[in-house]
Amino acid sequence: MVKRCHCLLVTALFTLFLIGVPCLVKAQDNTPGISRVVELKEIRLAKGTAAGITIMRNSELPAAILIKAAQGFAVCAHFNLTAMQEHGIAAVMFTGVKSIEEAVDAKVVDLTSQAKNLGIKKGMSIKEALEMMM
Repeated sequence: MVKRCHCLLVTALFTLFLIGVPCLVKAQDNTPGISRVVELKEIRLAKGTAAGITIMRNSELPAAILIKAAQGFAVCAHFNLTAMQEHGIAAVMFTGVKSIEEAVDAKVVDLTSQAKNLGIKKGMSIKEALEMMM
């Protein structure tokens, strides 16, 4: 029951960002073995605002980091770009970061064909890619 409630919380928070509700939320859960913190942050860009989501592990390291722009996503290596491409999603991947702020400064290491169609290339900054997805 706790795991299901936790998943529902993450889904609800993610949905709020997808529909454009800006907020910063930390949800605490002290149950061993599942994520303890979900953090949502606004990322202000020249062309608009993106939404950053971090799901933390018990070790205080991120389990997943995702940034939602108007036309696509920037994701950590825990996400499956092949599946995202098959679903028609513009997405870029970054690695080696521990926070949303570090992710914005990271480089694109992989991307879907939909992201390529927006003019995004490997090696550009995630911030540049997010601007192109706004």
